Order: sequence, then structure tokens, then C-alpha cells
Amino acid sequence: MIAAQRFNQDEQLQIDGIVTTGNFWQFAKLKAKIFTMETVDYSALENINKLLNILNWIVFNAKNRISL
Repeated sequence: MIAAQRFNQDEQLQIDGIVTTGNFWQFAKLKAKIFTMETVDYSALENINKLLNILNWIVFNAKNRISL
């Protein structure tokens, strides 16, 4: 995430991060020097709708930030 922030040369640009084992997913964001990690792990087997909604939200917001 830090590498993406440096590549974009804009610390104010929010960088979203996802870590997964395939079954469990965690989400985080980095803006400026503030790193925020979701405290909830999402299970793809138990919460697939919630997981897909989160992924959709991340992509939607990333597209909006790019087009600004």
C-alpha cells in the first residue's frame, strides 16, 4: 500500500488493501500516514453476499477517485 501511495505521488489519495487466504478476507485503507484495518475477518463461505458488496463498494469508489 505504501508502494502504491508513492507510485501515485499523492499521500492524500486513499489506497485500499485486501488480504485473503481464499476463505477469509480482511480489508484496510491507507490515507496520508494513517493506516486503518478492519477488525472483522469476512468468510467467503459464510458471508459471500457481504464480501461481494464490500468488493463492489471498493471498486466503485476507486473508479470515482480515478475520474476526479
